[in-house]
Amino acid sequence: MIEAHVSRRDVLKFSALGAAALTLPLERVVRAKSVSRLAASKLPKLYTRDFVVPKEGVKVQGADTAADYYIIKQELVRAQILDDPTLKTNVFAYNGQVPGPTIHARQGRQVVVRHINNLPATHPTQGYVPWTSTHLHGSASLPQFDGYASDITNPGEFKDYLYPNVQDSRTLWYHDHGVHHTAENAYMGLAAQYHLHDDVEDRLPIPKGKYDCPLILADKMFGADGNFMYDDAGHTGLWGDVNLVNGVPWP
Repeated sequence: MIEAHVSRRDVLKFSALGAAALTLPLERVVRAKSVSRLAASKLPKLYTRDFVVPKEGVKVQGADTAADYYIIKQELVRAQILDDPTLKTNVFAYNGQVPGPTIHARQGRQVVVRHINNLPATHPTQGYVPWTSTHLHGSASLPQFDGYASDITNPGEFKDYLYPNVQDSRTLWYHDHGVHHTAENAYMGLAAQYHLHDDVEDRLPIPKGKYDCPLILADKMFGADGNFMYDDAGHTGLWGDVNLVNGVPWP
């Protein structure tokens, strides 16, 4: 066995280096990885944009009272992510937003989500067919509603997903899981949170309501035209130099 001896001074140095790194755009820290093809003057400015809370999912009114129903459309949207108003970004959005709407569920009450694939017949820059399969990550879902990779929904089709919500309070997230293109579709924006609540959580003295904010972090690379670049460096990892929090660069 090898013992590692780390002094208090070493810990403080590591902490200082880590804190310094967090304040810098990623391309200044990991220079060997691919970075955006934008001119430096067109990269978003740090800490100038407002923080955004993703909108909440809206239940379908008048549906069967045995469950809560939601409809989510997967669609191509031209989003204003960069500061330059002439540069728009193609994103795959849930109900027109990235990240998608946060769904609030209650322990013991079922939720049904109809996911409608309204994406184009081919990816706007990569050319593949953007079939999807929605996976609720961390949910004890039945197999037919788990969103396994080959259970695909092609453009123009839809699938209803039933969630039992038998588990205790937790933060889950739903995202695309379509075979061969999970990474690309999630990178394009198909991700959102799903909050499962229970009576125990209600009694805890923790932040609730507007103080319980979803945070979805993502690093992106942008091409000269403002669209996302996708380069996973041969599956070793994708290192973007623009950090988004709930779809906003460095809010």
